[in-house]
Amino acid sequence: MPQKQPDTDPNGLRGLAEGGMIVGQLVAPIVIGVWADNQWQSAPWGASIGILVGFVGGGWAAYRAYQRMNKNDQRGGTPPTGT
Repeated sequence: MPQKQPDTDPNGLRGLAEGGMIVGQLVAPIVIGVWADNQWQSAPWGASIGILVGFVGGGWAAYRAYQRMNKNDQRGGTPPTGT
């Protein structure tokens, strides 16, 4: 029976989850804006507003993720992999 490797990073999927949230908050408003343009023939307003909201939301999500990871480092938690 193979021995189980020790888990060196218990929060290994945390970075993946944070990245997915950031991408989701960036892309979802753009997709909704393009859909609204197609529904109501309002191009380019829906996509333009979606891009603006997406960048603000994605930037805010990235800032919050940075704060959470920084707080974890200050408490002596496991640092994210690759740093």
